[in-house]
Amino acid sequence: MIVKETETKIFITEAAWSLKTRALTEMVYVDEIDVDQEGIAEMMLDDSAIAQIARPGTSLKLSGISQGGGPSPAVRY
Repeated sequence: MIVKETETKIFITEAAWSLKTRALTEMVYVDEIDVDQEGIAEMMLDDSAIAQIARPGTSLKLSGISQGGGPSPAVRY
């Protein structure tokens, strides 16, 4: 009975030791150089970039030719 308890304790100790060493050897480290580099998506989709031309229908500039004959949609009453 005492031998069986001792074998069980040794098995549990070895299992815990094995799990700890496996976890430490399989750790994944984040390379800080990769975090600092800016990818092509970040360069193309820059949030602080300002458009060079206005999108159609969003400009506050009044055009010289009025299509509908009435006031511009930018002018509200």
